[in-house]
Amino acid sequence: MTIIQYLINEILSTWDLEKNSKPNRYELNSNRFEKFNTMFEFYNPLDNFQIDFLEQDVNNAQGSNFVFPEFLKSLLSYTNGMNLFYGSLSFYGSQTH
Repeated sequence: MTIIQYLINEILSTWDLEKNSKPNRYELNSNRFEKFNTMFEFYNPLDNFQIDFLEQDVNNAQGSNFVFPEFLKSLLSYTNGMNLFYGSLSFYGSQTH
């Protein structure tokens, strides 16, 4: 988790990019490419209630008794998902948030 937090903080402090706020997320844009200008995208973090609800929702959908590991809970409380380097690396949390 520390590595992901470090990566996000480095991106925010190093890249001179335009920040656009959107509902539940923000984007860091580059004018380098005309069609694909969203270089990084971060989704707003979830609170503990939302994380528990997501865990329960996954279990209901899969008919399982999966317990989110602490790493995943920690990640979701830091960011509910992200797309890095024009979507080359993506992680999605709750899709209904």
